[in-house]
Amino acid sequence: MSLALPGALALLGTVLLVVLFALLRTRRRRREVATYFVWRELRDSLSTRAQRLRALLDPLLLLQIATIAAVVLAMAQPLIASRRAGFATLAIVLDASASMSTRMGSGLTRYEAAARRADEILSTCPASSVSIVLLSQTPRVLVSRESNLAAARKAVAASAPGWDGDGSASDLIRGLEAVGGPSSFEQIVLLSDHSIDDLPFPTRLETFNEGKNVGLTAFSVRQNPDGAGVSAFVELHNGTTESRDLRMEITDEKSRTSVETYLEPGDTSSYVVPFPTSRGTQFTASVAAHDAFPYDDVRYASLDRENAFRVLWLGKTNRYLAAALDSSAATTRVEAGPADLTVVYDTTLDALPSGNLLLVHSNVRDVVTLSARATSGVAAAANDDPLLAAVHPDDIYAESLPLVDVLLPYRSLLTAGGSPFILRILDPGRLILVLPSDLTATNLPITVDFPILIRNLVSSVMPQLPTAASHWTLVGSGVALGSAAAGSAILDPQGHSIALLPEQRAFFPEVPGQYSIRVGDTTKTVSVNIDPRESVSPEPEELGASTTSLPPLSAQSSERHMAIWPLVAAAFLVLLAAEFVVYRCRVLEERSLG
Repeated sequence: MSLALPGALALLGTVLLVVLFALLRTRRRRREVATYFVWRELRDSLSTRAQRLRALLDPLLLLQIATIAAVVLAMAQPLIASRRAGFATLAIVLDASASMSTRMGSGLTRYEAAARRADEILSTCPASSVSIVLLSQTPRVLVSRESNLAAARKAVAASAPGWDGDGSASDLIRGLEAVGGPSSFEQIVLLSDHSIDDLPFPTRLETFNEGKNVGLTAFSVRQNPDGAGVSAFVELHNGTTESRDLRMEITDEKSRTSVETYLEPGDTSSYVVPFPTSRGTQFTASVAAHDAFPYDDVRYASLDRENAFRVLWLGKTNRYLAAALDSSAATTRVEAGPADLTVVYDTTLDALPSGNLLLVHSNVRDVVTLSARATSGVAAAANDDPLLAAVHPDDIYAESLPLVDVLLPYRSLLTAGGSPFILRILDPGRLILVLPSDLTATNLPITVDFPILIRNLVSSVMPQLPTAASHWTLVGSGVALGSAAAGSAILDPQGHSIALLPEQRAFFPEVPGQYSIRVGDTTKTVSVNIDPRESVSPEPEELGASTTSLPPLSAQSSERHMAIWPLVAAAFLVLLAAEFVVYRCRVLEERSLG
């Protein structure tokens, strides 16, 4: 037996005071008697001295001493030590990072297998107090100091992994600090799919590493300086034991491109994918892998693009020409200059506008005049010009080509029936392209050469744009809202609004995808991905020190201390009651004699 508070035994000194008071009570009371000589002889007799000795062994005094001893012993909190299977305090740490959703050969995910192991530990290795922590870059407590093991097992069965990245040793300690700290546990069991360096004592690691993965480990997009689309950078990892033929696809809001590739087992390859038709700001890279961890088969990126190609349209609208312009660049229509390109269609102007011009079936007073006479025929190249790159003139035909009279120096690029079909006015400071015929009087709208011609035109007059790179963040990382947070509206990838507090200055995305932040008339896209490190699982030989040499948890035992002070306190109450009964009996006896 041991004492939790042995210092309380010092209170046993109060027994001396009780004995002293008892001795003072033993003095004879003064009584009136008829004669004294009989009592004088009685006072000196042996029997009288024996009575004095018995007075010191008074049952009432003995009960009082025993009562004081019982209360002091109860205050010292006596404990009885014993040993039994299990632990007094046990912590189970479940890795809840994204990679724990990888499916193993048994059909279970790594997390489901770890949860079953946790349930087995709780069943075969009982503990007086159990704490369960979910470990990731943002650890959280699932169960804190729970003595009801059934409730702890139910909480584990209802839990699931999240989208966060792997937790470090410091994250583990931070999670355990919330339930008392690592030193407060007799045993800590970490169930994970990877090893962690510098684990706190006494941590036992058990790993679940089955399941092979093919995943995108990097994705970014960069706008081309000439504004003609973007270039995408993609990194692909084959973590399986088989060679794989894979098809990657990159999309924005309106268009897509793809690339076929082949990867050997264990290979990681990088690709630069041209995406010249892209005009969007939200990008998705995906691979059809059909593997054990499908959540990294899609990655997201967003690009703050400058739609700087401004078009001023004068005259009638032509949907063929408008479609060709939109397919060549992300255009912005302006109502007035300045503009990067002014389109004049089927109208008459008093003077040439400033800047780059495209005149289609239009007259400019004293500069370009169209006559009523017309000709027809198959187009032919008249001069070599960059605007005709990849254009095949013999595929172009004019049914009605008006004669054109240009009073400024010009150069014919294409002719038909001996008349200019496409001409370029020679102005060293700008580009002026003239198409005398109405587009509907030619076969241009139905040829592939027309959008090529317009793309060459746009590329020639496109202003030099700053190189913009895409950006993205990780699940669980803070996204600053700035001073305009009070007027912000955030939509998650499913389009649902995320509630914000008035004073909130950041939000923490919980799932991967494209988030929209709206402030007034401005919308910003935030791309959120899982940590790329979750896509690559360590090989078994990389998992660090093995714990297979440790004895099974079910064979572990620890010392238990059972408190018996409640029993001593109960004895105190019994002695106190007995002392009271003896005292009352003595008082009644003295009253009857008096």
